[in-house]
Amino acid sequence: MNDTPKLRLFEVEVNGGAEREIALSGPFELTDFPLNSGAITADGQLMVPLASANSWFFWPGLVDLATGTMTRIPVDHVGDYSMLLRAPDGQIISGAFEDRAVLWRFQPETVSRPGPR
Repeated sequence: MNDTPKLRLFEVEVNGGAEREIALSGPFELTDFPLNSGAITADGQLMVPLASANSWFFWPGLVDLATGTMTRIPVDHVGDYSMLLRAPDGQIISGAFEDRAVLWRFQPETVSRPGPR
């Protein structure tokens, strides 16, 4: 549920019944990327991109659906991670927008003047 300023996560029974809010905990926030059924693991983890107040990027993460604990999945590529899902062999598949930057420093060109002769 997109409940400004935060997203909230609910569990709802397939056959109806009362919804249960999953109280989220951890130093992260959910992002508003769409969820998919391939993002839920057999042991009750939801793979989602997570936002952090101390990072520019959305990181791949896990939400324990029983406890609401959010943890980051360590990766060696910097960028914004989006859809996450589990492959049949257990590996995680994700899309990411890599960020590459170059910092340039421009300085005025110095002109050498001929000295006295």
